[in-house]
Amino acid sequence: MKRTSSGVPDLAGLDPYIADALEDGSRRQRQRTMTKEQRRQANRNRVTYDLPVELTDRLSAMADELDCPVSQVVRYLLENGIETVTLDEMVNKRTVSRSMRFEFVLYKDATKGRP
Repeated sequence: MKRTSSGVPDLAGLDPYIADALEDGSRRQRQRTMTKEQRRQANRNRVTYDLPVELTDRLSAMADELDCPVSQVVRYLLENGIETVTLDEMVNKRTVSRSMRFEFVLYKDATKGRP
């Protein structure tokens, strides 16, 4: 079996069921060598976003009211937003960015511009 440059078997040409089984076996083998804390951390997908203070305060208040972690409130709101808001709606909310990195920025109310 071919291997990638990092030494991992190349599963590109295999039947998908066989590739999945091999990948699951490799994942389980890697997890056996990890401590419980390492396994927990490996299953997380941490990201960082810049949010206005007012928004983080609202999220914290919601979490306090619901008696759950802020990350769970954010996850719930993101999942609902992704399911209900279309890209076409978002295209209409874009404004031209002053950044050289991005052409547009996105705000809830495009007519107001930057908060």
